[in-house]
Formats: sequence, C-alpha cells, structure tokens
Amino acid sequence: MNNFVIYNYNSTISSDLSTKKILMLGRANDKKKRFNLGILSMDFIIDKIPQCELNILSNLTGINVQQDLIKNLNLEDNIKFIGYSSIPEIFLITLV
Repeated sequence: MNNFVIYNYNSTISSDLSTKKILMLGRANDKKKRFNLGILSMDFIIDKIPQCELNILSNLTGINVQQDLIKNLNLEDNIKFIGYSSIPEIFLITLV
C-alpha cells in the first residue's frame, strides 16, 4: 500500500477545529476514494462559507483529473494540494 501512515497516538498535535479548513486525506488518484465528490462539494460549501479552504493531503502523482476539475470550477483559491504528510494534524493548527 502506498503512503501507509503508522499513527503514534502519544505524539499527536491538537488541532484547532474552529478553523474554516477541511482536510481530505488519502490517495487522490484512486477513483474509489471519490476525491472528485469532495471537490464538487466545495463549490456549494463556499457559497455558504466563502473563507472555507480544502487542503488535500495526498501523493501528487496522477491527480490531473482532480486538478482540471478544480480549475474548471474556479476553485483554485479555495482548494490546495498539499502533498503527502505523515502528520496531517499540523494543517489544522491556527497560527497566531
């Protein structure tokens, strides 16, 4: 399995869940993961919460379909591909 994450519960970082950030984790190039559905959902979410941001943590190979969908929906300002990370909770931290 590519990018298998072993999680150490004793060294997790607390996340600030009051932010307007959404994380999608997984293999974005896998059709069964349905990342396209999450991207399409953002089109409706930003109508209600314009400052909302979707960060996709995934291996960046083979994601052309998703990148094209983001571009076609004009969501480049709201959706970012971060790349793979073994500590995804750092993307929910609010910097003061």
